[in-house]
Amino acid sequence: MSSKTDKQLVGVEAFIRQAAPSVRPVLRQLRGLVREALPGAEEEIKWGRPVYSLRGIVCYLAAAADHASLGFYRGVELDDPSGILEGGGKKLRHLKVYKQNDIQDSALSHLLQEAARLDQE
Repeated sequence: MSSKTDKQLVGVEAFIRQAAPSVRPVLRQLRGLVREALPGAEEEIKWGRPVYSLRGIVCYLAAAADHASLGFYRGVELDDPSGILEGGGKKLRHLKVYKQNDIQDSALSHLLQEAARLDQE
């Protein structure tokens, strides 16, 4: 593992450790799902948060006082049959997760795979 990769992994762990205690397990679970769905993605800290890139930026994690968010850079283009994405901007969409039990693995996997497909276009 390169030193840049080592620093980024430490940075992501530091990001998680700095989150509210109730949000940390949610961030860890979301991170695991992203890394599983996007095994070739580069994980790094940009703009103070973990960002996952393939050809371009695909998604990011964010932390608030009472929830974690998984955001998609081309979220407006995603097929969201479960209706879990929020946001009203031109491109970005996100979903908020308040506790681990709220995470819908299959819906999230679908969104991550769709985001990866869009990134390849």
